[in-house]
Amino acid sequence: MLKDCSKSELIYYYSHMYNKYKDMVHKPELLMPLAPDSDMREYEEDLNRHISHFFHGNRKAINKFIKEMTLSYKNTSSSLEVIFDWLKNDERACFWFWNAIIHGDIYSSKGSWNEYRNKNGINYPAYHQQRLEAVKHYVSYIGHGLSDPEIYDIISRCKDKYLDSIQHSLLPRWISKDDAESCQWVWEQIINWINKNKPNINEYITTPYPIVEEQYLAVCAFFDYPLLDPIATRMLSQDISKIRSQKKFREKMKDKKPLNIHLDPKIKDDLVYLAGYYDMKIHAVIDMLIRKEIRALKEK
Repeated sequence: MLKDCSKSELIYYYSHMYNKYKDMVHKPELLMPLAPDSDMREYEEDLNRHISHFFHGNRKAINKFIKEMTLSYKNTSSSLEVIFDWLKNDERACFWFWNAIIHGDIYSSKGSWNEYRNKNGINYPAYHQQRLEAVKHYVSYIGHGLSDPEIYDIISRCKDKYLDSIQHSLLPRWISKDDAESCQWVWEQIINWINKNKPNINEYITTPYPIVEEQYLAVCAFFDYPLLDPIATRMLSQDISKIRSQKKFREKMKDKKPLNIHLDPKIKDDLVYLAGYYDMKIHAVIDMLIRKEIRALKEK
């Protein structure tokens, strides 16, 4: 009989048994509900009772069936582990996946986010490993009663959506997780925009993120995942980049004084030519020429 099985094995074994014989008149009985905090040993005993009852205690038939289930599980569960390894190694993808979950876009015939939330409450993860475990827990919940290939299909379709969203992401290219100040500033701009426009998005999005890496991931998820109308997201992305450019320009020019002068059109044309030749702004060309003359005078 089954002994010391993992949670995913037990879910798969019952799913395998039920799907294999669901069209028979004498089909397996339903198991006890599998909640996230279920006692796995109790569940295992319940499954063993069902298997024994279904095969009328025929030891040979039971062993053959368990061997068949075990082989099938090994062949299919590896696909799920590959998916979870992907999420483990890609923090941005894992954050996107969690976004998709809490906005009700990942579900099955066996469960949805609203059902999961009502049953388990809301405990939003605060960092990557916690988020990965939350994703696994939710997938286990909606996958109860489904085979591993069916669960794999749900997740792989979401992976395809993620990869497509990354290609069309409106995340400003200059944002980097190595730039703590920029990440914090951009996140503040997003929160200000949300508070002002009050879009219909999950409250988790506005959670404070004290860690720089989390702020970066939150910014990525906001632009990667289609939370808003694409036009609104594009305008917000452009506005943030515009505000940043203006901010950087003001910081660059704060110690410089404006100089309004009138120039002969030919001199102005020459300045434009020099600016193109040196690949500089006109004011930088003037600055260079003046400094060059001052150095020449000092060397006399």
